Amino acid sequence: MRGLNDRGRRDIVRKVMHSIKPKIICLQETKLTLISDFDVFSFLGRDCHKFVYLSARGTFLDNG
Repeated sequence: MRGLNDRGRRDIVRKVMHSIKPKIICLQETKLTLISDFDVFSFLGRDCHKFVYLSARGTFLDNG
């Protein structure tokens, strides 16, 4: 993924995920160091009940 901070891109991803209803989703976003429940719901929809993520490292937002 590129640009999940952009609302338009989040909307597109959410619509695609809603239409194909995958069991497992793997996304790579290199600029987000923190992903909240709100973030996940905004680009995957409310049907996504469980998620795991690793923080981005080496970006200007990286604190570690």
